[in-house]
Amino acid sequence: MFLRLTVLLSLAVAAALILSCGGGGPEHALLEERGSPTPTLAPIFQRSPVAGTPAASPALSPAATPLATTPLAATPTPASQPPVDVTPVAQPFQVTVSEAVNVRDRPSTEGTVVGGIYPGDKATVVGEARGQAVEPGKGDLWYQVELTRNGGTIRGFAYASNVERVE
Repeated sequence: MFLRLTVLLSLAVAAALILSCGGGGPEHALLEERGSPTPTLAPIFQRSPVAGTPAASPALSPAATPLATTPLAATPTPASQPPVDVTPVAQPFQVTVSEAVNVRDRPSTEGTVVGGIYPGDKATVVGEARGQAVEPGKGDLWYQVELTRNGGTIRGFAYASNVERVE
């Protein structure tokens, strides 16, 4: 009896190890027929390629090569879009939000999201621009804001009616 239990336990551990190491394909159909659940393994963390860097190739050199990155503060404006007319504020002030707000490269919901302001964050308003009226009756004023993220500065636009001035 003890020997049978030991063998069954060993088989169960071996099956679990095989499945956790990427098994579970057609060669393990017997386990699926008996009703054993086949776990779906999803990556816990997966790196995304950095914009502007070449994809990894199989023939990499052993020497380390620095990756090219785009600075957080500089977001290029496509030539097809006119420059944004920003009026600097006389005295910069801070704003916060009660719900997350996107920071975009242009004063429009069509602009690319370059960051965000989250509850508890403070962003500094450095300018104002007229842009898209997002909500009827709330105007077309967008604030040009600066905020610090991961040691870098993000500069973009937040719809003025979505932020609150910090006193």
